[in-house]
Amino acid sequence: MKLTRKISPRERILKTAERLFHKHGYNEVGINQILEESNCAKASLYENFESKEELAKFVLRRYQAGTVIWLQKIIKNSETPTLFARNFQIAILKQIQSKNEIHRGCPVALFSTQLHQLDSFKDDFENFAIKWEHVLVKKIQTWKAMGLISEASNPKTIARFMLSLYEGCLVMWRISGNIEYIRETKHQLNIVFKS
Repeated sequence: MKLTRKISPRERILKTAERLFHKHGYNEVGINQILEESNCAKASLYENFESKEELAKFVLRRYQAGTVIWLQKIIKNSETPTLFARNFQIAILKQIQSKNEIHRGCPVALFSTQLHQLDSFKDDFENFAIKWEHVLVKKIQTWKAMGLISEASNPKTIARFMLSLYEGCLVMWRISGNIEYIRETKHQLNIVFKS
């Protein structure tokens, strides 16, 4: 899928790398494939990125930003924990049914499995996990202050459970093809919110 020349070479390279890294994996995609499919010259790549690894860091930041925006939309439309559990489940179901392959599961988690051996990405992944956790903790603290979840609950523990549930249900769905792993997220979250 070649991109139009109306988009800047930098953006074409990023969009192409984002799609190819997600579809085929970082290690299976070469610079020449990215250049061919983005309709860019090699000079354009190296004017914008020092290496394939640096390009991957920019792609990772795009995945991260998109995932945080996705989560913030769910939170914005969820005034109560029960509504969040429902909206979270619906959002995951929409995500896996998306025609855009990049949104079929958590792109950050998928990318992390491909780049775990590169120390230069460790801080990026860790910072993302902290940011995502913080977004959830903030909302959980609001619910706690409103009396919508137990006063004894630990917002950080609940946030980490939510992240583990999200990543876990997607992994199990990918392994088994059984959508029930995703459909059960609503029930599992409601149990946690009520405990």
